[in-house]
Amino acid sequence: CLFEVATTYERTEREKDSDFAGLLLCTPSGVLNKGTADMDIGIQIAQQLIRIDLRNAQASNEEDKRQILDMVSRMDGGFTSINEFVRSGVRNAL
Repeated sequence: CLFEVATTYERTEREKDSDFAGLLLCTPSGVLNKGTADMDIGIQIAQQLIRIDLRNAQASNEEDKRQILDMVSRMDGGFTSINEFVRSGVRNAL
């Protein structure tokens, strides 16, 4: 999911004035951003958010992981920007 977050970040930055929905936080009970998800799940996500560092992301394929981590590290702001993008996305959804 790091690849998806990174590409969503890039597209959000590039298409600020478009109809692109951006980062949607989907759960089994609904979408947090739309107010249709169980707030207990939102609270659990917020608690994990404190410790999030996408440099620690895992992948089933090590080559995929290497390529994705490399791609993110080359982006403007790198992991610092991506981590903040996720944090602010969750804050805005709650």
